[in-house]
Amino acid sequence: MKVLFRISNNGNTKVRLSCIENKKMAVLHALSIINDPHELYIFADNVTDELYNFITNNYDNSRIFRMQYGNAGSLIYMINFAISNFEDKDSIYFMEDDYIHIPNALDIIDEGLHISDYSSGYDHPDKYINHSEGGPNPFISNGGEPTRLLMTKSRHWKYTNSCCLTFATKLKTLREDYEIIVSNVPADFRMFCDLRAQKNRTIASCIPSVSTHGEVEWLAKFVDWEQVFENSISNTRIMINCVVSRYKKNTDWVYKLKNIDKYYIYDKEIPESEFNIPVNKGNEASAYLKYIIDNYETLADFTFFIHDDEYAWHHSGSVIDLFDEAVMSNKLYYNINANCILGSIVSNRWYNDILIWYNTYIEKYIPMNTLPKQDWTEGYRGSAQFLVHKSLITKLPLEFYENLYNWIITTDMTNDKTSRFLEWTWHIFWDIYPNL
Repeated sequence: MKVLFRISNNGNTKVRLSCIENKKMAVLHALSIINDPHELYIFADNVTDELYNFITNNYDNSRIFRMQYGNAGSLIYMINFAISNFEDKDSIYFMEDDYIHIPNALDIIDEGLHISDYSSGYDHPDKYINHSEGGPNPFISNGGEPTRLLMTKSRHWKYTNSCCLTFATKLKTLREDYEIIVSNVPADFRMFCDLRAQKNRTIASCIPSVSTHGEVEWLAKFVDWEQVFENSISNTRIMINCVVSRYKKNTDWVYKLKNIDKYYIYDKEIPESEFNIPVNKGNEASAYLKYIIDNYETLADFTFFIHDDEYAWHHSGSVIDLFDEAVMSNKLYYNINANCILGSIVSNRWYNDILIWYNTYIEKYIPMNTLPKQDWTEGYRGSAQFLVHKSLITKLPLEFYENLYNWIITTDMTNDKTSRFLEWTWHIFWDIYPNL
C-alpha cells in the first residue's frame, strides 16, 4: 500500500493516550509499522520547526511534504497527491497521527479491499452503543448494526455504515468518488453515508481491530494498545545518552532518569575514572566537549548534558522531572534551567574578551554578522544543562569542538571565565545557528 501519513502540531482537545500525544513517538511508531512492500509518505501540516527537523532527520526527505492547510485542506492535498502520482490499481491508506497499529496491520487492512470498496482496521466502539442510549451513531440499535460477516485469509470482517478519516481504498475508487469525498471532509460520518447512498459503496472494518484511534474514550476493545505502541518502537525508539560533569560529588541520583541508554560521568583529574578530564578546567564545558569529540560519529539520537546536582538554584525541582519535560517538549534543543535567564552580553564586564575569543574560535563557523541579534544572550536560558539532538551537534564539524576543547585545556583563563564563555554561546551553536 501507499501510506499517506498526516501529522500536525495543531489538534483538538480530545484526551488521548499519552504515548500517542508525543508527536516524535507517533512518527517512530509510523516508521516501525510501515515497511516493505508498503511505501510511506509523510505530510507535515502546521508542524513546528522542531518536529519537522525531527522528521527529516529520521526519514527520506524526498517523501516528506510540509504544508499549512489545516485538517480538511491537508487531506484534500493528500488525495490530489495520490491521484497525481499513483496508479488505479494501487491501494492507498490515509493515516492520521493519533492512530496505533499492530505490526502487520497494513497487510490486513489491504486484505479488506478484496471484499470492500473502503477498509478500516478499527472496529469503532460506537458501533455497539445504542443511539437511543446516547450512542453517537444513529444506525445503532439492539447493541449493534445490521451487517454481513465476511472472512479473508487473516481476519473476519463486517460491513459497517462509516469509519474515520484513517481508511484505505483503491486509487480507482478514490478517483471515482473524488467529488463526494472533498465536498464532505472533514465530516467523515457524512462522507461515508453519502458514499453508500450515492455510489452504493461498501465499508469494511476488521474484527478484532488491528488499529485504534488514540482517544481514550474510543479505544478499540480487547487489545492493550499502550503495550502495542511500546513494543512497536522498541527497535526504533529514541536513543538517549546522559553526560554528567562531576567534581567530587555523589551522582547516584542520575540513575533515576528513565530510558537512558548510556551514562557518561566525567570526572576531573581522576585517571582511573572511565571518563576523565586530565585537568580541572572549564567546569562542565570541558566534559561536554570531550564527550562530543569522543563520540562524534556515534552520537545517540539525543544527549542530556547535566551538572552533578539534582537540585540547584538555576532550575525548579528535580533534574529527573525536568528530563521528562525536555523529552516531552518535542524540541531538538531544550535547556532545563528556567530560573537562569541571561542578560545582555554587550554590557557584560568580559564583553571585549569574549569578542576576541569569538573571533578566534567561532567566527569561522558562525559569522557574528549572521546572528539575528548582536546581543545574543539576552533572554536565553543559561547555566548549561540541556537535551540536544545529534543533528544539531553535527551541523558543526568535529574540528570546531576539538579547537574549543584544546583551548579550555591549555588556556590560562580561570574556570569561571572559560565555562561562562561556553555557557553564553551553547544556544548559538545548537539553537540559533541551525535555523540561520
